[in-house]
Amino acid sequence: MASLEKKFFRAAKTFCERHTLLDSTDAAALWQALDPPSIALLEEGESTGIWRHPTGQFLHSPRDPLREARRAAANLKDATAVIAISCGAGWLLRALPEQVHSVLVIEPNPVVAAAFLLAGHHRTFAGKITLFVGTLDHPDALEPILPWLQGKNLKKTLIYCHAAALAADRATY
Repeated sequence: MASLEKKFFRAAKTFCERHTLLDSTDAAALWQALDPPSIALLEEGESTGIWRHPTGQFLHSPRDPLREARRAAANLKDATAVIAISCGAGWLLRALPEQVHSVLVIEPNPVVAAAFLLAGHHRTFAGKITLFVGTLDHPDALEPILPWLQGKNLKKTLIYCHAAALAADRATY
């Protein structure tokens, strides 16, 4: 577990060097939100490269996650910015069209957020990623997210909902 904790904080630091964790998201608090079964799930993902939602469902195709991501990204071909309601382990970032230069990931599940950071697919994305970890179920939930929209062409900002996360926990996503 200590080894995974070090990897997690290193992954969070690497993420923050190029991208943004919104002020409501803190790596230490995110790690503290993980219980032992969640950590075991993340250790499994770290060792196999196959990431699961806490319900046990895969966050991506265990056989060809990049192909799956390319199919999802095909629907975003007209976008310059994407609001992703979850990004799972982040395979989508490898497949986004090159004109997408800004991604806001809204991840309500801390285990999935930790998998996203640990998987490290954010390292290959040339644009800017903003990660918000939390739910949008309270009156001021959008406050930290609204500044991200400034300056964006809203006609070219598309919303993507990660199908695997939605299938794993429809009530949350």
